[in-house]
Amino acid sequence: MNKTKIKKIILFITTYFAILLTAKAKTNNKNELYPYNEKALYDISPYSSYSNGYIYISDIQTIKDIIVDSNDLYIIDFRNLDDPDICICNSYKIKSCEEIKEIINILLEYEKENPSSWNRSKESLYNEWIMHNIGFELGIEIHRTRNVDLNNADQEKFESSIIKMILNKK
Repeated sequence: MNKTKIKKIILFITTYFAILLTAKAKTNNKNELYPYNEKALYDISPYSSYSNGYIYISDIQTIKDIIVDSNDLYIIDFRNLDDPDICICNSYKIKSCEEIKEIINILLEYEKENPSSWNRSKESLYNEWIMHNIGFELGIEIHRTRNVDLNNADQEKFESSIIKMILNKK
């Protein structure tokens, strides 16, 4: 392995741990039950599809009830929290950069159709997802890197020049 690759790996690992270890304010427990979603009982159909399966977006209880091991993507909508968030379950399974970009575009369209205070740039969403996938592949905190939480508070972290350098972006 050449020195440049070793430097990039070291930079990645230190940056990743700095991001993971940064204290996050806990404003709400994501595991608590959310208000009754009457529509979910009658309409558990996919929100959209991507090139490899369907995309389901709903509250945590509905997703827990319908999630199966498939190519389908299950997304929990936590945009009603103090720090609005969208959690992509088992995001590590999506390895194709093109599929990640496709799904991000669908999430941004979902936000347009269902406005909230969730506000992230395409670039920061993509960077965070890629960093989670790298962490998962390296076996770093797999309980945290298995899913990607795309909350507002992480916007600046994943637009930093260090992340861009790690991902070879200008």
